[in-house]
Amino acid sequence: MLRGIQRILLLGSLAVAGGAAEVEEVRPPTEAPAIAAERLSMSEWLDALAKRDYGVDELRRRISDGTLSTLYVQLAAERRSLQTLQTLVSEKRAVKEALDNTTKNLSAIRAFYADHIRKPWFGNESAYRSPDIIVILGANQPALDQRLAHALPIIQRFNNASVILSGGGRTIVLEAQTMRDYLVQHGVAEDRLIMEPDSLDTVGNAVFSGLAMMKNRMHDGNVLIVTSGFHAPRTLFLFRSILGPRFRIAVSATPSSGADIAARIEHELQEEAIAIRDLLHWPSIAGEPPRPVKEVCDVFYQILLRHKLYESRWDLARRYSDQCKLLR
Repeated sequence: MLRGIQRILLLGSLAVAGGAAEVEEVRPPTEAPAIAAERLSMSEWLDALAKRDYGVDELRRRISDGTLSTLYVQLAAERRSLQTLQTLVSEKRAVKEALDNTTKNLSAIRAFYADHIRKPWFGNESAYRSPDIIVILGANQPALDQRLAHALPIIQRFNNASVILSGGGRTIVLEAQTMRDYLVQHGVAEDRLIMEPDSLDTVGNAVFSGLAMMKNRMHDGNVLIVTSGFHAPRTLFLFRSILGPRFRIAVSATPSSGADIAARIEHELQEEAIAIRDLLHWPSIAGEPPRPVKEVCDVFYQILLRHKLYESRWDLARRYSDQCKLLR
C-alpha cells in the first residue's frame, strides 16, 4: 500500500517541482523536467519537499503568467497528502518536515498575494493612463457601490472612452442595470454606456465583455477594468488570456480590506486555477496535452460545455450565434 501511495504522491510532487502551468496537465515527454526520469525513494521525495522554497521574484513572475494559482492548488494537495501520510507511517519526522515546509510555502504565497494587491493599479501602463474602453465588473453589495464610486471619476476624466457595464449577477436586479442607473444619475451620457447583462462570474465578465466589444466593432485598444483589489490579479490574467494580444489591459482597483481577506485570497487562487484547467484549455485529444484556446469565441463555447453557471445555456448560444460561428 505504501508503494502505491508513494507513486501517487510522487506524481503530484513532480508537477510542482516542474512548475506546471495547468492543474493536472500532463506534459509531453520532451518537456518533462529532468527529475521526472529519475527514481526517487520516499525519503528523497520527502526531502525534496522539505527543502523546496519560493522566493519573491519567482512568486512575482508566477502571478503575472498565471502559474501562481496552479502552484498554490498543487501545494495544497501536497499538504493534504502529507497529512494523510502522517497517519500511515510510524516514523513521522521526515513527513513532518515536508509538511511544515509545504505549509510555510502556502503561507508565503498568501502573504505575497496580500501585499501584491495593495497596489492601486495593475497591468499595462498605457491602458491605465489612457483607456479607450472602461469596463466595470459587477459584484454584490457593498463591493458594487465601492467599484462605482471608484469608476465615476475615471469615466469623467476619460470622457471619450466607451464604458462596458459587465454583470448579470444572481439576483432579480441586473448588476449592469444598477451600474447604468448610478452612472446616468451622476451625469454620464447614456450613449457611452454598453450593457453586458449575461456574465455571472469573472470568466463570463471577460468573455461577454469581449463579445460586446466585437459587436461594437472594438477590435483593439486600451482597456481599463475597474474591480476590487483582491480580485484584480485574477481579472487581469483572465482578460489578457481571453481578449488576446490586440488589447492592452490594465486594472484599477478599489482597496481591499476586511476580516475575510484571507478567505478571499484563497478563493481567488482556487478559482483561477480551475479556469486555467477547465476553460482556457481544450480537453486532451487522444492522450495529448491540453492545448490553450485561441480567442473569445473559443472560451464562449468552453463555458457552454463545461462551466456549471453557463452549461447548456441555449439562450446564450442563440444570442451570440452570429458572432461565434463554427466555420470549416
